[in-house]
Amino acid sequence: MAYRLKEDAGAMETYSRLNLSWQSHGDAISRIKEHIDDLGRQVTKLKDAKDGASPWQKIAIDRITPVREDLATTTTSVIEHINKRPAMFTSPEYKEYLEANADYSADLSAMIGEFVETAKARQRLEGLTDKVEVASR
Repeated sequence: MAYRLKEDAGAMETYSRLNLSWQSHGDAISRIKEHIDDLGRQVTKLKDAKDGASPWQKIAIDRITPVREDLATTTTSVIEHINKRPAMFTSPEYKEYLEANADYSADLSAMIGEFVETAKARQRLEGLTDKVEVASR
């Protein structure tokens, strides 16, 4: 999910250099919003499970949540502006937004990826610890 968000945001940033219609931009930003909304539903599930989470999992939830919320806010703002003024997608501000959105999405994707890798490493370590304990008995 975060990977798709990163890919779509990168594609949008590329759009800023191409001569595409505002409808193409609108379609792409709508896909990004869908990914952000999907991620929001996952974050809600994480928050609901936070009481039973380990300390590092709580940190992950606390770090991911505001970044996703900021990305959702800026994306909604851009959609509203495109709906009001379709010609805005040629403005320098819009191009700056696309670049910032691509960077933000990449950062969020990397952050989530790092937490996933941490979880895998912890699981592997716990499994090895269990094996060592069994072998030492």
